[in-house]
Amino acid sequence: MRFSVALVAGIVLQQQMQLAFAFWIYAGAFSFFIFLLSYGKSFSRLDSYRAVSGIGALFFLISAGAVNLYLHTPENNPGFFKPGEGEKISAWTGIADRQPENYKTYTRCVFKLNRVLKNNKWISTNGNVLVYTPSGNQIKDSSVSNPALKTYIPSKAGQYEYGTEILFFGTPKAFSRPLNPYEFDKKAHYTKQGISYTFNAQAGQFKLLGSKPANIIKENAYRLAGECNNLLKQALSGNEYGAAAALLLGVRDGLSPEIKKNYSDAGAMHVLAVSGMHVAVLFSIVFFAFGKVSGHTGRKVIYGLCLISAVWFYAFFTGGSPSVLRAALMFSIVIIADITGREQNTLNTLSATAFILLCLDPSVLFDAGAQLSFLAVAGIVTLMPFTDSFLESKAWIPKLFYTSLFCSLFATLFTFPLSLYYFHQFPNLFWLSNLFIVPASNLSLCLGMLFLLLHAVPVMGTFLALLLKWSILLSNWLCTAFAALPYSVTNNLWLTRLECIAVFAAVAALVGLYKYKKFNYIWFCLMACGLLAFSRLNHEIENADISEIWVYNIPGKSEIRLNSAGKSASLLPAYISEMQNIIHRKQSGWSVPMQVQNHLVASGMVDCAKPDPNIESLVKHSPDSLYSIVVWQNKTTILLHKWIPKNYKASKPIKADYLIVMNNSVYNPEWLREKFSFDTLITDGSNSPNRAAKIEEFCRVQNLNYINTQVQGAFCIKP
Repeated sequence: MRFSVALVAGIVLQQQMQLAFAFWIYAGAFSFFIFLLSYGKSFSRLDSYRAVSGIGALFFLISAGAVNLYLHTPENNPGFFKPGEGEKISAWTGIADRQPENYKTYTRCVFKLNRVLKNNKWISTNGNVLVYTPSGNQIKDSSVSNPALKTYIPSKAGQYEYGTEILFFGTPKAFSRPLNPYEFDKKAHYTKQGISYTFNAQAGQFKLLGSKPANIIKENAYRLAGECNNLLKQALSGNEYGAAAALLLGVRDGLSPEIKKNYSDAGAMHVLAVSGMHVAVLFSIVFFAFGKVSGHTGRKVIYGLCLISAVWFYAFFTGGSPSVLRAALMFSIVIIADITGREQNTLNTLSATAFILLCLDPSVLFDAGAQLSFLAVAGIVTLMPFTDSFLESKAWIPKLFYTSLFCSLFATLFTFPLSLYYFHQFPNLFWLSNLFIVPASNLSLCLGMLFLLLHAVPVMGTFLALLLKWSILLSNWLCTAFAALPYSVTNNLWLTRLECIAVFAAVAALVGLYKYKKFNYIWFCLMACGLLAFSRLNHEIENADISEIWVYNIPGKSEIRLNSAGKSASLLPAYISEMQNIIHRKQSGWSVPMQVQNHLVASGMVDCAKPDPNIESLVKHSPDSLYSIVVWQNKTTILLHKWIPKNYKASKPIKADYLIVMNNSVYNPEWLREKFSFDTLITDGSNSPNRAAKIEEFCRVQNLNYINTQVQGAFCIKP
């Protein structure tokens, strides 16, 4: 356990502080020297030497974790792609590093960059690029006019998959920073995963070159997964297919927003993410089919290797998410311990699994799925022994019921702070819904595996497909029913990072108090609760006096809101806001864009989906509906939301503190000075970059204050 904690500490320190590689090398060498110097003397049973050797070992592992993260960071690799200022790359080639994810309007895949075309010369490089292509991964052959490319491109067309090498025309771009307060930080998220660039490829902007899979096992596993996905598409449709594909293969492309929300609100989203539960079911099926091999060691070794091979093939088959790798590695350690006749401690096995995974890929530490997976298992492993005496006296049906209930409660106890931090909601009925949904999903999982194995058997395949459909329908119905119950979920919960740590500390103190019965844990728990209360009070005080207008940056749309007195209301005209509300509700269940949701939750604002009379009284619309005037806190803001005709004439320029231009409503900026008198001009995300550039140039010449939310981010108008 201590080794894993030290390794984690080193990774976190390097990720936060970005210290030089040489510093960690010298620190590690010094720590290792101290360890060697004191290790031999520790056998003399002097506690001081033992302590020094232990500290030296821990600091060595901290340095090793930092060095490991440094070496696994693509930016630190020799030859990493770093385009210079103003440097133009006309083309680049990359190899698909994963199986493409197909959605309704686009296909997404991570490519390993291997060369770029600069000044008509191919240059070898490296890096990871997240590529978006039009819906469907069909690549059409097209002619190429660049002489440097003609000699390089074979005439091929087809579908791309894992290992496919593709030529892209254009330059990969770095992820942009968040342009709205509390917006999801794509740059930080993907950088932690080792992905540094993104590229949006349009039709005809990419061309297939060939296939160069780096891992033959992954290639075959992905190919088999694709065939299984096609079988599910033939047997099922709609939400049944989407849930089955997510449950069996980890393919979540077919899940509708409604079914995702139902599973989330019911507290059962974990069954749609391929995780340890799926590996456990596979392990149980294999174990039930072949039984436990005893006797000759050679037979046990062969049987164990077969089990380990099946588990790891399934891990690659479903995409190799960190939670699946965690389960596969844990089962492998358990199997090896059984073969060698050694006793194993589950908590130590979990710690060893974390240590091995972090050594292989330190970015696993920053994966939310991996964090929740390890915490859930840690909660179950730590607290389940306390229920042994209670469960021993129960018959098998009550015992099964209570075991399921306790597992759900203990897993949630260890994961809920992180869930609140990431997702800002809590499913209140998780303890009840999981008693029904988990068995139903396990049944679907077993039936799905049997269907994929026996689909070619006459009658049997059809019968299993029908049973699978009914079981998936049952799981979906249960989630919908629980999600529809009153108070099934509590939304708009916000935890800062400090508060999340405080909650974890309080939970750890309570567990320690129950286990060790020491009074010191009470003080530790009270300190954590006091820190949490102080942080929440400070947060509430800061939000109590909020009264401001925000011009958010939403690509292709407008979002202007008044946040005041704990309420947030749109200042857009009804014909714009109502249409956008319908779109946003279909996508996320909110009436505001997802880029704005976190800001409202963090600020303690309640979204006023319906018109508020107090807000409407602040907004006056022009008779011709070209613009709106908002008078608030002695400041006047004009919202120009329709294109101004050339023949439009105003009796005199309308005065305002701020003029917000939306929807490309200004073609010639010169007209603005004739019709409006303003101090600051703002363009939001609904304007095209060309129009915004023209307005920016006009403001520069006229020496006017100008704000472009597409560059500078959301703008706040304060009293």
